Amino acid sequence: MDGDLRLLTIVGIVADVHEYGLDVPPRPTVYVNLFQRPRAAITVTMLSDADTRLVTSAARGILQDLNPEIPARFRTFSQVYSASLGSRRFNVILIGFFESWRCFSRRQACLA
Repeated sequence: MDGDLRLLTIVGIVADVHEYGLDVPPRPTVYVNLFQRPRAAITVTMLSDADTRLVTSAARGILQDLNPEIPARFRTFSQVYSASLGSRRFNVILIGFFESWRCFSRRQACLA
């Protein structure tokens, strides 16, 4: 995993996680105790039926209580999903623009 040969305690098992985009095949991932392999940044995923603002506010408070120096950034699933489609969206817009330009140019040539 990271070259460290010390034993780890596995804390979770999940199905395929598309961490790097929907078009990238999922990679094998191991979830371990944070204190066994500390990282500069972590991702916490939450699922709730409650209002997003209330959950975010509560989570931010808990993080601040644990360590005020932790930079917290929260995004909803729809924001993450939308961002993962950003390059595809740009490509579709670009193709649409050039196709429109081609059709417009052909029409002008036929009218002349």
